[in-house]
Amino acid sequence: MTTPRLRAACPAPDEIHAAIDAERFPPVMTPDQAADLLQVSKHTVYRYVSDGRLKRSVRRGRPLRFWRDRLISEFFAA
Repeated sequence: MTTPRLRAACPAPDEIHAAIDAERFPPVMTPDQAADLLQVSKHTVYRYVSDGRLKRSVRRGRPLRFWRDRLISEFFAA
């Protein structure tokens, strides 16, 4: 018998803005900043992108960027 996996509810946008240090985590973030925010390694962030768990990453040319609020919503929804 397997135990059901608990899913965290996605926080409301107001909760996200209240909990985030805007200077440390700007609205558009690098993979390093995204990893720091999610408390995972940068390698894990890249793996989530390649696996499709973080679908809303933005690529302008070569650099990969993330919208902070979308990143948090996707992370909690996955």
